[in-house]
Amino acid sequence: MLTGSASARPEDAGPALARLAAELGIRGLGSFGIREEDLPEIARKAELASSMRGNPIQLLPQELLGILEMAL
Repeated sequence: MLTGSASARPEDAGPALARLAAELGIRGLGSFGIREEDLPEIARKAELASSMRGNPIQLLPQELLGILEMAL
């Protein structure tokens, strides 16, 4: 549904979301002054945030960092 293809795989979601963000004009974290060297600290704080308890799965620190890198 997200990709528009019935044969889409989970790894197709990232590029599809990137295209959607570009179409909607959603800016990356870098446009807010966040730098690559800031990401480990942000990931560490996100891991401790109470809102993370609402996630259906627990994200590993490296997964959080990867998500932030994609959002940069």
